[in-house]
Parts: sequence; C-alpha cells; structure tokens
Amino acid sequence: MLRADNVSFAHGGRRKPGRTATPYAAQDFPGPAPGIHHVSLSIERGDLVGILGPNGSGKTTLLRLLGGLLQPADGRVTLDGTPVGTIPGRELARRVAMVPQETHLAFDYSVIEVALMGRYPHLGTFELEGPRDIDIAREALAATGTAHLDDRSFATLSGGEKQRVVIASALAQEADILLLDEPTASLDLGYQVEIAALVARLNRDRRLTVVVATHDLGFATSLCRSLVLLKSGAVLAAGPVRETLTAGSIESLYGVRADVRFDDRARRVTVVPLERIPHA
Repeated sequence: MLRADNVSFAHGGRRKPGRTATPYAAQDFPGPAPGIHHVSLSIERGDLVGILGPNGSGKTTLLRLLGGLLQPADGRVTLDGTPVGTIPGRELARRVAMVPQETHLAFDYSVIEVALMGRYPHLGTFELEGPRDIDIAREALAATGTAHLDDRSFATLSGGEKQRVVIASALAQEADILLLDEPTASLDLGYQVEIAALVARLNRDRRLTVVVATHDLGFATSLCRSLVLLKSGAVLAAGPVRETLTAGSIESLYGVRADVRFDDRARRVTVVPLERIPHA
C-alpha cells in the first residue's frame, strides 16, 4: 500500500538527491514546484488511480512525492508502512517506477539500451547487464509492443513509440508500482488509445499498481477506476470515477460548465464542456 498522510510540500522545494526511480526521470524536473497542502490518500495494491487537475494544481508534485523524488515538508509518504524517504534508492526503485512526461537522453541510445536502463536497481556497482537482464528488457519491450524496434535509435522514434519504450524500461525495473506523468501529452488520438490499452492490460495482467497524473479527462475516465481531483495543491474530491467526476466537481475544478454523463456503450463517464464560467 502506498499512502500519503497529511502531506505538505512548499513552493520551491528541492528534489532529494539519489531518489530517482529511473536514470532519466530527474531530467524532467522543472525547478520550483506548486505547493501541496495537507493531502491524504491511500493507494491499494492493484489500484488504477488518476490524479486530475488544472495546470499548476500540483499533480506532478504529488506524483513525485509518492515516488520519493521529493520529500514532504510535513506529513508522511509511506510504502507498506515504511516512510519512502527512509528506503534506500535502489531498493525503492525495485518497488516504484516513474515515467516522466518527457524523456531527454544525453546520448543516442538504442531502444534496447533504454530498456536496459530499467535494470540498474538490480545491478551492483560497476556491474554490467547479464543475459538475464537482457532477457527481462526484451520481455518488457515485447509487453509494450516495441520488441521489433530494439536496434532502432530512440531519437528516431515517434512520440507514441518513445512513450511505450520508456514504459518498457519502467517494466524492466520489475517494480510493482508504476507512476505515469502525463503519459499522453502531445500524442494524437490513436496513440492515446494505444497507451490507455497498454496501461490497462499491464494493470490487469500483471496486477501492476498504476497512478496516472493527467489533464486529459477522456484518458482518465477511459482508464482509471478512481480519481483524485487536485486544485491549488489540495484534494477537492476523491473516489470512484462515476461518483467523483460530476458536473459540480468539473465546475469547481476547472471553472467550466459541462455535461457529464455515463455512456452505456463505452461503459465510462463522458464529459462535454459547454462554457467557461467568467472569472472562475
């Protein structure tokens, strides 16, 4: 169980050194971050949770607090009862993998090399990847439908292919918790559907616990079973999608009047924005 109990994080806080869950996640750290104010939530094993909110609401900050990339000024973030900040970096990375919104690599790595980056928590100092590590990385690529790209340069891939390869690297960590930060940002509709189907399958088949921070309501409602609505660093509402995402909560969260209904055919909540509320 991953829990945040009465967690607060002040503006301009710094990432704690050595808490990176993947070798490249820290490259997406933007500097001063939105504040988080006395947020509490509990994520059970096998959950598929979405964190929704407008820009600047603290979604990414909360995700990084859950992953140990940031340390709260107050409160506690715990994993199976143990404060995340006390878990050694390599040990934490064997439990929690984080996929950043964007991945910028310093060198021109191949796809298989990017997947192998996920094996670093399992290697000793100066230890090289062995046959088992390569097999695990290839299995992770196969699970994300990118095995045929293993020799390709990562830089030459499309946005959707890159995102699937980065998820494969996270899978190669063999972590049981996957944190995704805006996984469909800048992707077209086809890739959004593809990523949603992939994450849902990983959650179902591997019982992978997944937490997704996103501004995409359609993606969240098609994928997640429960939501946390975040506004100005505080939880506005939390619970099952159908109970949490209502016309009232949309208006409070975004200042937008919307038609919110359950689509029987799609078996999910649909949101149709109607108008922006002046001065909301």
